Amino acid sequence: MEERQVEYIWPSKENFPEKEQNMGLKNFMLPESSDYEKIKEYALKNYTFDGFNDKKGYILKPIEDIIYKNMKEYNGDYYQFEKTNCWDGDLTDKLVVWFPPLSDKFTVNAEMRYFAWPNQRWSSLMKRVPHNTSILRIADTNLITGSFFQNTVNFPDYEDNVQNLIKKIAKENHIEKENIFLVGESRGAVGAFLHGLLGDYPMVLLDPLLDRSIFWEEFKDNCDTTFSFDLVPTSFLERYNHLLASTLLTPNKIKLITSDNVTGSYPFLKKLHLEKITLLNLNYKMLFNRNAFYSHGTFAWNNYNILLRYLNEFLIDVDITLEKDELQFDWENWSVRLPDTSRTFYFKILDDSLKVVRTSYNVEDNKENKLNFSIKTSFKKNSKYKISFELKRNEKSFFLGKLYLCTENKEQLINRNKIEQKEETYFAYYTFISDDSYRFISLFSEDYVKDWEVDIININIQLL
Repeated sequence: MEERQVEYIWPSKENFPEKEQNMGLKNFMLPESSDYEKIKEYALKNYTFDGFNDKKGYILKPIEDIIYKNMKEYNGDYYQFEKTNCWDGDLTDKLVVWFPPLSDKFTVNAEMRYFAWPNQRWSSLMKRVPHNTSILRIADTNLITGSFFQNTVNFPDYEDNVQNLIKKIAKENHIEKENIFLVGESRGAVGAFLHGLLGDYPMVLLDPLLDRSIFWEEFKDNCDTTFSFDLVPTSFLERYNHLLASTLLTPNKIKLITSDNVTGSYPFLKKLHLEKITLLNLNYKMLFNRNAFYSHGTFAWNNYNILLRYLNEFLIDVDITLEKDELQFDWENWSVRLPDTSRTFYFKILDDSLKVVRTSYNVEDNKENKLNFSIKTSFKKNSKYKISFELKRNEKSFFLGKLYLCTENKEQLINRNKIEQKEETYFAYYTFISDDSYRFISLFSEDYVKDWEVDIININIQLL
């Protein structure tokens, strides 16, 4: 691969006189200037601004040479993955994919333009979502300040790469597609909207800018403040409406937050296929509104918590079941009490049975590697017993095998000696002589493969 060199550029004198590091980028944003055309040529060669030298001018670097903090690269996409530190069995594993806003267009720091980092509101997202939620943050690393996560002539497979990155992270972390949620504000909402529609992922969007014309109105000089040139459409409405027409998502899976007081975005959002989305119009009083762009920026900045509210609603609903019917499962007739969970087992009360599941964890701690059923009447030493398990009939239930009688300091292995099939149920029988006054019947994790499960209808103990 050919090594590409860092280059330097000063703005010509035909533009603004200031040459300070940040606002000086404005010198290159005037569409009618020669500087604008020069920067477009660099953008097409995948160069971008990244720094300023007092003697040589603005520094232009190949995008692949930018140093990103704590970020990884995948096919030209740069990202950061923050994995949940919760153990399996707490809540369902979920993934939030965050697309960054364009929070500082004028900085000479490329990472800040592409990734809006460090953005304290979004860097603390892990603390604001339910357990077992991991976070994938994707930078908009295309052109000079990003391309709103869309393909361009210099990066024709950008969208496919973003989609494949989401799938890659989900697969590596065993996260099901229905538990992936996209989120973003402003430019990030545009990206989340697009990739939610492309991949059929539920999404929460805070005031996406579906028409870039307000960026031209940000300054009276009519600058292209996003350096998008003619490489990105001015309006995204036609394409997004086309994607909405064929999406598999129901309207309640596309939550879009805006306000009719945000003149920079609301009129365009009202042109979407509203029957395909949930458009949430916040009663927001715009007390300070210099122009259309600032109405959008003020609204997006001040309503981050509204976005979190709807994101958390998605994430929490994954683990919530609306109960309507009376519970039919009668465990009071069991000879044991309901078990305690551990890292290696958890249980779920169904309408007619108790589902016990072996998690994916392996632990060495004796207290954590088993599931204990407390016996209502302790075993008598040197007495003969018969334990019968009534199970829902399925392939996994057949493998209910070894059991242990336990106290705090002692255990006795008992093996299954008989199994019967009766219509839709199995009966597993254990006949033995207890060698101590045991208080628990236990399943040990090493006897059962990961994700093994059994539905128990009844556990009965008989003294013979």
